Formats: sequence, C-alpha cells, structure tokens
Amino acid sequence: MPSEACETDLGKAGVITGALDVGINATGRACLRDLGDAFERERWSSVYSSPARRCTETLAELLKKDTKDIEIRDELRERSMGVLEGFSRCEYHLSLPQYRGVDLLSSFHASSADGESYCDVFRRVVAFVEEVLERVLTGERILICSHDSVIRLIMFLAENCRIEEVVSLEVNNAEPFFYVARS
Repeated sequence: MPSEACETDLGKAGVITGALDVGINATGRACLRDLGDAFERERWSSVYSSPARRCTETLAELLKKDTKDIEIRDELRERSMGVLEGFSRCEYHLSLPQYRGVDLLSSFHASSADGESYCDVFRRVVAFVEEVLERVLTGERILICSHDSVIRLIMFLAENCRIEEVVSLEVNNAEPFFYVARS
C-alpha cells in the first residue's frame, strides 16, 4: 500500500508517536478510501484493532463500516515510548542527552523512562498472537490493524525470525502482511 495510507501529521513530520492517540490526516483518509474496495469485499472471521484512533479510523475507512464491528484489543496498542514521545525520531538524543549513544528505537531490551521495550511488548502480545495463529491455521480469515512494534512481534512468532531481523524490519503504514495456513 502507498506510504500515505494511515498517514498522521506527526508521523509525516518524523515525530515519535508511540502511545500518543492521533488520528489519520486527510491524505491518509483519501488513500485508504481508494484501497477500501478490496478490503470491504473480503469476509473476515474477526477484525481486531489497537485502541489507537489511527488504527480504528484506518479500519473504518478500509472496511467502510462502523467501528462497532471491530474488536478493540489493548494488547495491540503501540509500544509506549515514554519520554521520547513528541520528539523527532532522528534527534531525540539531542533533546534528551541521557539517551545519547543508545538506540532506543531499535533495541529489543532497552526502553526510555516510562516507556516499553520490545521485550515488554512481546510479553503483552504473545498470548493473543498465539491464539490468532492457531485460528489462522484452521482456516479463519482474521484482520488485525496495529502498529509497527506489534507487527514485528507477530512476525517474530509467526515466521520464527531472529530478534535482529525483527527490530530492523521495515514496516510501512497500512502495509498488509498475509499469513496463510500451510498444509
């Protein structure tokens, strides 16, 4: 999908969003409306979303239906970035010198003050992901709208990736990842 899908003003500006609850902008909505026909026609066994507005708004545009049909799951919320939220992705260490030389965005175990590491998110999502993967293996079609940290951990569990691969994986806005039961 185009990178403009699910676009937020903060994301476009390169700001660390984390747990900040921002909605998608007009560019993101227009892009999703164009993509919605394919998603609307699909028959989904279940549709799950992060509680973040940017996810629920994305699904509302894609599926062209009210969000009451979407099951909100707290496990799917974005990784909290704590004190980093609101700072530039490229320059947070300039404003927060205590993190100079520490890559908090890509480290599996490190987190900022009041933030979550990927390891923390893993603990939060593992049971949900295992349940969903079991259902996919039985042939259910499940749609999940979440965030890059959660998507990376789904891939970690579904594809048995190495941690280094997971944290460096490029995840674009509204990029679909498909998992199909293999016989």
